[in-house]
Amino acid sequence: MMPKIYIAGKISGEHYDKIYNKFNKAECELYSKNYAVINPTKIIAQDTEWQEAMRICIKELVDCDVVYALLDWKDSEGAKIEIELAKKLGIKILYQNKK
Repeated sequence: MMPKIYIAGKISGEHYDKIYNKFNKAECELYSKNYAVINPTKIIAQDTEWQEAMRICIKELVDCDVVYALLDWKDSEGAKIEIELAKKLGIKILYQNKK
C-alpha cells in the first residue's frame, strides 16, 4: 500500500493559479515517488472560510503517514499549525528542497 502524504504550504493571500500550480507540481512529484497524495487544493473549495478549511485539512492530515512541507510553509499560519500538529503526532515530515 502506498504511504499517504499531505502537502502543507501557503494558500491564504496567494493568487489561485499560483497556489494550484505550486500544489499540483508537488503532487505530481510525490505521486511519481509512489505516494498517495492529499492535495488541499483538491479537497477545499476556493470560497471556503479559513477555519472550515483547516478543520477539513486537519482531518485528512491526521490519517497521513507523511507531511510534505512546501518551501513557503513558514509564511502560512495554517501550514505552521499543520507542521506542529504532525510533529506532536509523530508524523514524519519531509521538507521541499530549493532547486
